[in-house]
Amino acid sequence: MTRHRVSVWRTDLLPASETFIRNQVGQLLSWSPSMLGAVREVSPLSASDDKVVFGGSVIDTLRYRFFRVTRRSPAVLSALREQRPDLVHAHFAQDGWRISPAARKLRVPLVVTLHGQDVTKMPAATGGMGRRARRRLRQVFKEAHLLIAVSEFIRGEAIRWGADPGKIVVHHIGIPVPDSVSAAEIKEWNIVFVGRLVEKKGVSDLLKATRKATDKLGYELSVTIVGDGPQRPELEAEAHALGLSVTFQGSRTPSEVRKAIASAELFVGPSKRASTGDAEGLPTVYMETAAFGVPAVGYRHAGVPEFVIEGETGLLADEGDVEALSEHIVALVSDPERRERMGRSARARVEEKFNIVAQTAVLEELYDRAIATYPGRFSLSAQKLTRRVDQDP
Repeated sequence: MTRHRVSVWRTDLLPASETFIRNQVGQLLSWSPSMLGAVREVSPLSASDDKVVFGGSVIDTLRYRFFRVTRRSPAVLSALREQRPDLVHAHFAQDGWRISPAARKLRVPLVVTLHGQDVTKMPAATGGMGRRARRRLRQVFKEAHLLIAVSEFIRGEAIRWGADPGKIVVHHIGIPVPDSVSAAEIKEWNIVFVGRLVEKKGVSDLLKATRKATDKLGYELSVTIVGDGPQRPELEAEAHALGLSVTFQGSRTPSEVRKAIASAELFVGPSKRASTGDAEGLPTVYMETAAFGVPAVGYRHAGVPEFVIEGETGLLADEGDVEALSEHIVALVSDPERRERMGRSARARVEEKFNIVAQTAVLEELYDRAIATYPGRFSLSAQKLTRRVDQDP
């Protein structure tokens, strides 16, 4: 039987931080995927068979800039037509806005996944930038056939900015779960953090909480921070000023990241809403560390409570409560039996509810429903379309 074809669109194809897109595409079974983007991003996730529309010439650069602002490009339309999709799936609202006219001209449904800043930071901006973001967001809400939110929190944010509740479903992307974990018998680090060094990741709160936890325990805690970003210089200075033993590893390969996770007692990820309004969707790092049997400490932020079961797979504090964060660190560092029990439960939760193989099968069901209800018949209620397509925790 001929498989349906989906063109997966990302304007910049593909940033190194977006392994979740590459992993999801790689798990499609009943649908045949093609990747399409406007420009090629230099990153480990770039693949030779990815189709990009604009090269590096002066003319292409001008055409790309025109496309970004107007959404008009014969070259984009031609590239999409060559892939002969039955459906177009865009990641992030702004990318859905750009590819929508081409999908409409080909008369195929557009599915848009909303991840985080596209419905938090961008529409909350002030001035002309914010007005433009909100206008484009309303357009993509109207033009998309189906909206997918990566967490209940993101669904709520989308509705707050004008999305039709009956048009948006929650679908957790999930992660590849290794068949077995080889956690180090002797842990090199008490605490591991993995992520971009930006305000919403809350790394400054992690450092302050670690200082408090160190004082309570009476001995030095070892911390490794994997990742890079604009806040790195100030975070390194803060760690030094606090007298902490922190190793900033910078960006690392996937195998090196896995080694760092497996060599730590617990993951601390105090993500919080940034001053710009930027917020998480559901950080996949919580799932990735859980897959190695490493319990989590963090804040009740965005979609985090949709994964972390408090007291069972990790411990959460109110957003911004550094004192409570430090107490949670002390509780797990000082109690190996409880920590290991939580780690086992976290691993089991990933296997059962957040395995990308099962979650991508659910995504393909959503694709099937989208083409079955297109065009002009998308009036299903949130309940009929199963507002939560994966089971409640």
